[in-house]
Amino acid sequence: MTSLTFQENCRAICSQAIENAITLDHAFQSTQGLFPTLAIEYFHEYAPAKTISLQSAAVSDPNITQSVERSSFIRSNWDFTDNAIAKIFDQALMKERPICLLGCPSLVPPITKTSARNNSVLFDLFSPENTDDAISTFVFDINQLTGDELEGQFSSCFLDPPWYVADYLHWITVASRFCEMGGQISFSLFGALTRPSAVDDRKTILKHCEQIGLEVQIIPECLEYRVPTFEAAMLCRAGLPVVVWKKSDLVICTKSTKHKSTSKSVVGRTPLIRRFILDKLGIEIVIDRNDTTTANLIEPPQSGFWLDTPSKRSSLANNSNVFTSNGAALTSYRPFDLAKTISNLEGQGSGAVKQKLQHLGIPDEVLDWG
Repeated sequence: MTSLTFQENCRAICSQAIENAITLDHAFQSTQGLFPTLAIEYFHEYAPAKTISLQSAAVSDPNITQSVERSSFIRSNWDFTDNAIAKIFDQALMKERPICLLGCPSLVPPITKTSARNNSVLFDLFSPENTDDAISTFVFDINQLTGDELEGQFSSCFLDPPWYVADYLHWITVASRFCEMGGQISFSLFGALTRPSAVDDRKTILKHCEQIGLEVQIIPECLEYRVPTFEAAMLCRAGLPVVVWKKSDLVICTKSTKHKSTSKSVVGRTPLIRRFILDKLGIEIVIDRNDTTTANLIEPPQSGFWLDTPSKRSSLANNSNVFTSNGAALTSYRPFDLAKTISNLEGQGSGAVKQKLQHLGIPDEVLDWG
């Protein structure tokens, strides 16, 4: 899909969304994954008076923002809303039989209330919070699984990978191996305006499901997500309310006798990531280099450091390896040393922590935790 065609689709979908909307969050939810800072521009272009009216009446929902602990920029950890979790359990999981979760820790608490808890597992890159060891948890890079590890041991698998094709294809393949014959492999699928290539990406993902012999059912715009803190900060800086805006399709696949065993491969290894929570600020460091000849632990920003899109493919995000929970992106040529220094700050008082982070080179605006 060309950029021009994508813009034309944005205009068509956004014009219909604002025309039919009763509230601003309803309009955002109808834009098939387009980030609100972009959608609002199309709303103003098509219906400026109505957009201004809805925007002035909109109120942020304080209950919809995720905790700092659950807001990972690198792994795009978006938790489902309670409404979405209920739909997943009602339509996509065999609740009384073994369940495998790939990257969906927000689904763990409901599983603990079923008889499936003793035979269910979670794979996630980070150790989840508040699961109380309710189900077996493997802190593991899912991109390094082959599917042989627990082949045929689950009646249903639910996965929510990073929203990129390579991750989807690999995770779906692994889940299809983990699942028993007749079981269900279900996942959340991003909307058609998530990025310019989204329509083609969706087709590739769904075609892969069919090629490995899965029977596919799609429930459009079924699932909703909470808002990570870095996205909430982006919306606030743009003068927009923090509301539920991200919706996705629920795809339910059945493993039939047509299932085909595919080659056992892994995709690129996820780089080492260290995460810290210092007072109210989350800091995420990607250990992707370590140039000990550089004096600074954090390089002085050459231009803007606030992210204005959640896309990891943006120029700023792609060139950064230090991210904060309020949406800043910075660069360190010594991330290993930086992580070691910050780890020593955990447990110290907020005043001392803030002073040290300032000394490390984190801008004052980022440290204004409100």
